Amino acid sequence: MIIKGKIHIDKIVPFFFAVSLATTNFELVGFYVIDLILIFLALLIIASRKFVLPQKINIPLFLFYFVPIIILPVYIENEYFVLTSFTRNLIRLVLYPISISLILVYLKNKNLVEKSLKLMIKFAMGISYLAIFEFCMKLIGLGISFQIPGLTQRIQTRSASLLRSYTFFNEPSHLAFYLCGTVLILLLYEYFVGKKIVSRKNLVPVSILLGILVTFSFGNIILLIPIYFFGVNNLSHLFSFKLRPNKKTILTAILTLFSFAYLYINFISTRLDKIIRGEDLSSNHRILGSYEIFEYFNSRIGLFGAGFGQKMNFISYDTGFGGTSNYYFTGDYTGINNTLLEVFMSSGYFGLVCFIIIMYLSSRKSKYIFFYLILCTFNGSHLNNAFFWIILIFSTYFTTIYESQRNSKKHQSIITSNSLVS
Repeated sequence: MIIKGKIHIDKIVPFFFAVSLATTNFELVGFYVIDLILIFLALLIIASRKFVLPQKINIPLFLFYFVPIIILPVYIENEYFVLTSFTRNLIRLVLYPISISLILVYLKNKNLVEKSLKLMIKFAMGISYLAIFEFCMKLIGLGISFQIPGLTQRIQTRSASLLRSYTFFNEPSHLAFYLCGTVLILLLYEYFVGKKIVSRKNLVPVSILLGILVTFSFGNIILLIPIYFFGVNNLSHLFSFKLRPNKKTILTAILTLFSFAYLYINFISTRLDKIIRGEDLSSNHRILGSYEIFEYFNSRIGLFGAGFGQKMNFISYDTGFGGTSNYYFTGDYTGINNTLLEVFMSSGYFGLVCFIIIMYLSSRKSKYIFFYLILCTFNGSHLNNAFFWIILIFSTYFTTIYESQRNSKKHQSIITSNSLVS
C-alpha cells in the first residue's frame, strides 16, 4: 500500500537496484549511473531509519582499505602522488561494499530479494532480445544502434562495424559481462537459498545464453564454463537434459546450431591464427602487456603499490615507461584489462593478497565460483566496477545464508537427539 505523501521505498529499492545493473555503462555528467543509483538507494534506506548494518566485518576487506590510509604519509612523499586522485578512488571503493551491503540487507529484511532478482531477469531478458535483434540486423547488412545520446558516450567504433552485439553498452564485452554476472547471481540464489526462481521450461536460459553468444566476447564467454559446472553439480532442474523435447526446443536448438556454428568456427580460427602470429591486439594487451607492466611496477613499488588512483600519475612521472614497444601504452592510454594487475599497481603485494582472500571468502563454498571470479579478473579491470563488487557481495551473502541454515539444522538435530535420549 502506498501512503499518500510518502515514498514507498519497498517498491523503489528493488526496481532501481535492478535498473542500476542493467545501466552499468551509463554515464551522467561524468558519473556512472550505477554509482549514483547505489548511493541514492543507500541514502534513502538510511533516511528511512529501517537500515541494519552488517554484523560481521570482513577483515581482509577492512585491511585492503585501512592499510593504504595508514601508510598515506609514505605515498605523499613521492613526487608523482596526487592526493585528490587517491581520496576519490578510496571513497569510491569504500562506498561500493557499504552501499551494496545496506541495500542487500534491506532487501533481505523486507523479503524483497526474490522480487529484485525477478526484475533482474526481466531486464536481462529484454537486453538479450535487443542483442539478438541487433545481431540479426547486422547479419543481413542492416546497421542498428541502441546507443542513447548523453548516456552511452564511449562506444568502440570497431565493435560497431562487426557482427558483435553491444546494445546500449560501451562494447560487446561489457554486455557479456553483465549477462554472465546476472546468470551467476540467479544460480547462487537458487542453490544457496534453496528457492527456484528460473525454470528451464521458459525462455530465460536460452534467451540470455544467446544474448551472451552474439557478443562474441571470448573473454566473457569462457565464464560460461564455471557457470555450467556449478549448475550441473548443484542445480539439476536447470542443467539436466531428460525432459521430452518439444517443437519450440527443437527449433531453438536447430536455429542456434546453424546460426553460430559457421560464424564461430570462422571467428575462432581467424582469432587463433592472429594470436599464434602475435597480431591479436586484445590478447597481446591482456597477456603480454600484463606481464610487461607487472615487471615494471614490481621493480619499483612492489610491496604497497603506487596508491589508489595513482597508476597514471606514476607512469606519467616516470618517463622510462611507455613508447611503441609497450603493449599497454602506445601513445594513448588504452586501459588495464586485468583486475589483479590493477590491484597490484594500486596497493602492491599486500593489496593483491587481501583481494584474492576477499574473492576466496566470497566463493568458499564452491570452487567453480572462485574459478569464475579469477577468470573475471583476467577479462577486464573490475576494481572500480560496481557490478563486480555486487557479484562479490551477493556471493558472500548467499554463502552466509547457506552456512546459517546448515548450522541451524545441525543445532536443531542436536536438540532433537538430546530430547530423544532424555
